[in-house]
Amino acid sequence: MDIKASIRKKMLNKLKNIQNRNTIESQIHQILFDTSYWKKSHVVAATYSMKHEWDTIRIIEKGWEEGKKVVLPRCDRITNTMTFYQCDNFEQLENTFLDLYEPVQHSSQIISKASIDVMIVPGLAFTMDGDRIGYGGGYFDRYLKNYKNTKIALAADFQIVKEDIHEKHDIQVDCIITNSSVIQCKK
Repeated sequence: MDIKASIRKKMLNKLKNIQNRNTIESQIHQILFDTSYWKKSHVVAATYSMKHEWDTIRIIEKGWEEGKKVVLPRCDRITNTMTFYQCDNFEQLENTFLDLYEPVQHSSQIISKASIDVMIVPGLAFTMDGDRIGYGGGYFDRYLKNYKNTKIALAADFQIVKEDIHEKHDIQVDCIITNSSVIQCKK
């Protein structure tokens, strides 16, 4: 098993079995909402979190409460690409492949990559340099290739790893919000 696969398996197990999830999520949310990245953003991209991921539903709701435009991705499994759609409520989402909740195409407006101020990028493990281990599909690395604005990851402190996980196609995040700090990634 390669290093990424090994770390991916270990982190998935940790995330599925964590005892103090609510406390860590509250800390991550508060730190995120206090950042200038969040405060200055008008258009925020996120995914609808799966059960083992850090809650993004609260982030989506907070964006709506603050009048931000919230955009969520829909994956095309034929081309392995994503398109982001504006979502104004959870009724615009449908349960799709792998139990993901994605925008219903005909009920949502496509939002351009350049319009997104902050992209909350999912992942299972991260380095201080901003490298990430996702789920192995490469959707975000492909989408972020020419994305010029802020890329943020959410993680518990234990998800920061020291191993060299960088591959040439990987796109690094700019910042990692953990339950204890904001890590400005080294470029």
